[in-house]
Amino acid sequence: MNIVDSNTKSSVKDYWQTPQHIVNSVGLLLNRRIMLDPCAKDENSAKYMHFIDEALDGLNTSWLDFISFDEDNCMIDGFVFVNPPFSQLKAWSKKCVEEANKGLVVVLLHPDTPDTAVYQYIEYHCNLQLLPTSRVNYIDPDNGKIKSGVNFPSILSVFTGMPCRSVDRVRFDQCVVPDLKTVDKHQSFLD
Repeated sequence: MNIVDSNTKSSVKDYWQTPQHIVNSVGLLLNRRIMLDPCAKDENSAKYMHFIDEALDGLNTSWLDFISFDEDNCMIDGFVFVNPPFSQLKAWSKKCVEEANKGLVVVLLHPDTPDTAVYQYIEYHCNLQLLPTSRVNYIDPDNGKIKSGVNFPSILSVFTGMPCRSVDRVRFDQCVVPDLKTVDKHQSFLD
C-alpha cells in the first residue's frame, strides 16, 4: 500500500511505534486496558507485558494464547492493540477480524484512506472508528523520537466480532479523556 508520496521507505514505516497517549486514550474510551500487542518487532520494542514479536509471528499465532483469564476462566476485560506493518495491512486486517470473531476486542491503528479496498474491508467488519483530532506522530523505534510531519491521517478501527449494520465514527482528542456522553452510546456492544 502506498501511503501518499513520502521520502521514508515503507520498510522503515513498518516499525514506527504508537505514542503511548494514543493507547491510553483508547483504553479510557473503551473502559478497558491493553492485553496484547501482536505486532512487536522484538522484546526491546514491546511496551506491554503480553506481546508477540516477529519471531513468534502474530499473523500465524492465535492471540487467545496470550490473553489472561480470571479464576472463573473468563477473559479479563481488555483489548488487543494492533499497529501493524502498513505494508502488510491487508493481512493484518483479516487477522483482526478473525481474532475478534473469537471474542477479543481488537483495535487496529491504520491509515485513514477510505478510497482503498483494504480500508473498505476494515470499515465493513469493524464496529466503531475513532478519528484522532490531529495526525498521529509515530515514534521512531531506533531513537525513540517522534516522527513529525507524518503525511497521512490515521484512524483506529474497533472490532468486537459482533455483526454491525453501520459503523459509528467518533472524533476524539488523543490527549484528553473523551466526552463520556459520546462514550455511553457505544457501551452496549463492549459490555
